[in-house]
Amino acid sequence: MNYLDYIIIILYIIGFLGLGYFFKDNEDSKDYFLGGKSLGWFPLSLSTMATQLSAISFISAPAFVGLKLN
Repeated sequence: MNYLDYIIIILYIIGFLGLGYFFKDNEDSKDYFLGGKSLGWFPLSLSTMATQLSAISFISAPAFVGLKLN
């Protein structure tokens, strides 16, 4: 990797830290983990779908089927 790659990675990390600082409205850990109970059904369903369709699912599901067939 050259210096431009390192600059992009550092800017990416700084950007996410800045977003986290800017949007921090959590009063305690319960508020952090539950999202203040203000999350609607649509973002919650998208989050669940993204969790279920993660890369590990595409790796582990065929392996599970392959192991069951043997």
